[in-house]
This record gives sequence, structure tokens and C-alpha cells, in this order.
Amino acid sequence: MENEYRVALYCRLSQEDRKKYNDIDESESIQNQKLMLLKYIKQKNWKLYDIYWDDDYSGMDSKRPAWNQLLKDAENKKFDIIVCKTQSRFTRDMEMVEKYLNYKFLLWGIRFIAVLDNIDTDIKGGKKSRQINGLVNQWYVEDTSESVKSSLKIMREEGKYISATPLYGYVRDKKDKSKLVIDPEASLVVKRIFYLYDGKDLGAEKIADILNKDGILPPAKYKKEKQIPTYNHHNMCDFWSGSAVRRILKNRMYVGDMVQGTTTKPDIKSKKTVKVPKEKWVIVSNTHEAIISREVFMRVQDKFATKKVHNTNTNMRHLFSGKLFCLNCGSIMQRRKCHGVTPYYRCKYSFEPGKQCFNIYRISYESLYKIILFKIKEKIDLYCDFSKVEVEIEKSSYQKREVILGKQKEKLQTDLEKKRRYLTRIYEDRIERIISEEEYRLFKSTYDKEVLECQRKIDEIDFMVKEAKEKNLKELMNQYKDIKVLDKKLINAFVDKIKIGAIPEHEGDKQIIEIYWNF
Repeated sequence: MENEYRVALYCRLSQEDRKKYNDIDESESIQNQKLMLLKYIKQKNWKLYDIYWDDDYSGMDSKRPAWNQLLKDAENKKFDIIVCKTQSRFTRDMEMVEKYLNYKFLLWGIRFIAVLDNIDTDIKGGKKSRQINGLVNQWYVEDTSESVKSSLKIMREEGKYISATPLYGYVRDKKDKSKLVIDPEASLVVKRIFYLYDGKDLGAEKIADILNKDGILPPAKYKKEKQIPTYNHHNMCDFWSGSAVRRILKNRMYVGDMVQGTTTKPDIKSKKTVKVPKEKWVIVSNTHEAIISREVFMRVQDKFATKKVHNTNTNMRHLFSGKLFCLNCGSIMQRRKCHGVTPYYRCKYSFEPGKQCFNIYRISYESLYKIILFKIKEKIDLYCDFSKVEVEIEKSSYQKREVILGKQKEKLQTDLEKKRRYLTRIYEDRIERIISEEEYRLFKSTYDKEVLECQRKIDEIDFMVKEAKEKNLKELMNQYKDIKVLDKKLINAFVDKIKIGAIPEHEGDKQIIEIYWNF
């Protein structure tokens, strides 16, 4: 009976929708979507199970909380029908249309209705309409994204500040939100940081310790207290760190220049950002009042450059960076240095309040250096008799070949996945009688052959990659057979990661080092 159907309503509104409709058309609001859909199911005499809604979320976002709860409840068959105002309210992502509307909802026995689009998965032959709608909706997002990017590019080039949160030390001008003005309180902290580094010759870690002891709130915490918009709503750091201090010391915006476009997103679906090469940054000089003079700023940058060269020459500071982890809690092993004491490594959380790790084992730089050097030598000695090794080709050639083969394999795997999806789709089209049995067999025979050919090529590439790695390994061992000192290149070639810690035993803690090799 139709009136026994349990119905879930889904509504969504994005920031772009709100900006677009607030002054013109309130029909897109969450409240009005709910009212329209409630009226619709009342006319059908259907029973409401629940209303799910996401506010300020894009239709391309697959991490919408209510949307994901809706999908979870659909899979658990808590209702029979999902009703939305339009298909775009549910998703603007064509991949999600295929995954749910054209596959999983059918598998779960869930009916989907988009009222204004006349979309109903119970209507045979409606798959193409859903696909066309999906493409149009995704194109809309892509076109909008390109339009927004163009507008932001123009604003950057004009020296207008477009970030959602102002740089620490500044606030937005109340008369012009695209301009920055000095924040009297935070700017004093910025000046102090530069003074301690330039005038007192203190390192970033030491400066962070001083700020923490003085009770100075770190940037994100400060912004939250002052009700200034910030990206870090959840994982705010409670303390200043050396990296936070270095970010301030290296930021050219403190001399009054607008520096933007330093990161970008690979595509509209991506949440992650990637760094943009410095030569492509958008920099406009003298757009706002400076907190730090150019003379002081350049002196600080010179110090950084000098320290970088020194650290490269001594090979101590960054030799094991990115390689050391706590055996017990998995966090990074932090390099520490006290006056008159040899640098050592310890678990980042072993002494931090609220995040204590019971791994109190420390290891000095010299001890770790000797151990890793010995272990790499041992690895080389065990590998082969170097008098029999013949180098057939340069190492770089093997590495280049591996990269090329890897890209070829990636493309083949993408093609293979597409062909498998096509096989699923033509099977669904056959069930829905969109295509005949004869057409289905013809399509299936063609795609089956293509799938087998793709898999054959992937297997062939796997064999060639294995062969290239084996040759590369021989050359690597030969290159370092007379190893006497460690360098970063050598460690990266041999070591994936190193875990340091202690295993509690009856007689006491057994201190151990686990080395994970690249081969």
C-alpha cells in the first residue's frame, strides 16, 4: 500500500545558494524546501520517517554529515523512499549519481524522487534522464568554479585580500573587507617574535617556549577568543610551536606586501590543497600598513638562508627528519637540544600535558647515527658479493623507467575500472529492457575482451617494474659499497621509517629500534 511507505526528506543549501537567493528568492531556503516536500508526501498519503538537511554544504561535498547519515539509514532499510526538491539538492557529482541513484539505491530497494525534475527511479527508462541531469549539474559547478577562480584572480592581481580569515597581526578594514589594517594587540606579538629572532638571536623553538611561558595565545586560539574567522575550528593548537614562529618570520605580508595564490586545489572535488611554485605566486607591493620594516625582514631571511646552508653542511638538523616515529604511540620523534648537551630525539607527546606517551626512551643523535650507519652497511654486505655486480644502466634510467611504467599502469587501471562499470551498466540496461538480449551479449563480449586485454597489460607492467627494481637495487648497493658517512640521499634510498621506543617487560623496559627498509 502506498500510504505505508516510509519517506525520508533531504534538503541542502550551500553558501553560494544563500548569497544568490537571500535577496531574490527564499524558495531555496532549507525551511521552504522542507515545507514543499512535506506538502508533497502529504498529498501522496506517505508516512514521514525523518528529515535530513545540510546547511552551507556544496552538492559536490561527499562529507556532508546529514547526507552520509541518510545513505547509512538507506542501506539499513530504515525507510523506503528518498524525496528531494531537485536531483541537484541530493548531489551535483555525476559519480555519486551513478553510484547511488543508478546502482546502490536499486540494490537496497530504495526509491528516489526529485520532485521538480520529475525524477523517479521507479519509472522504467529514467536512467538516461538522471544521467543527463547529473552531467548538467556537474557542469554547472565546474562553470561556476571557473567563474569564481577568474574573479578571485582579478582581485588578487588588484591587491585585494580574498582569504576567509585575516593574517595574524591584522584584521579586516570595516569599510573595505578586501583591505587589511593592523591589529594593535596581535601586531605587538609579531614585532616581538622578529625582535627575539633578529635582535636576541634566539631560535624559533626558544621563542615559542617564551611565548607559551608568557601565556600568549597562539594565532588560532587568539582569533577564536576575539571572534575573528579562522579555518582551524576543531584541531586548534593550544601552544606556540617552532613551526608557527617560522611561518610568521618568513611571511612577506608583514612588510606590507600582499602575497596570495600560494596554494591551489587540483580540482573541484578535492579538499586538499597543493603548493604553488613561488614564481607563480601573486604578489602586489605596498597594499597595507607594514608591521615589520623591510630591512629587518630581509635580515631575518638572510639568517634563515645562512642557517639552512650551515645545517646542510653539518648534516645534523635534517638528516633524520620525516623518518623517526614513536614505537608506542606512532607520533613523530622530536629533535631536542639543550645548552651543552648533545642533540637527542624523544617522542613528541612523552612530556606534553594531556597527551602523555609512556615512551620515555631518548636516543642521542650520535648513537642513532652510528646504529643506522652500521645497519645500512650490514644490509649491503648481506645483499651480494660486489665483485660480481655488473652495472648495466644508470640508476636514474631505472628510476625514470619505473615512473613511466607506473603512469602507464595507473592509466590502464582507470580504463579497467571504467570498462567494469560499463559492464555493470549494460547489465542494468538489459534488466530495465533499455537494450535487447542480443545487444547485451554483443556489448558484453566486446567489453570482456577489453577487460582481459587491460589486465594482461597491467600484469606485464608489474613484471617490468619488478625487473627494473631488481636492477636498480643492484646498482644502489654497488654505489654505496664503500659507505663511510650518512647523508640524506643515502637514508632516503634505504630507509622508509625508523621506530624508536621501549617494550615493557618483567625485568624492565627493553629499548628497541625498528628499521623499515624501502626494499
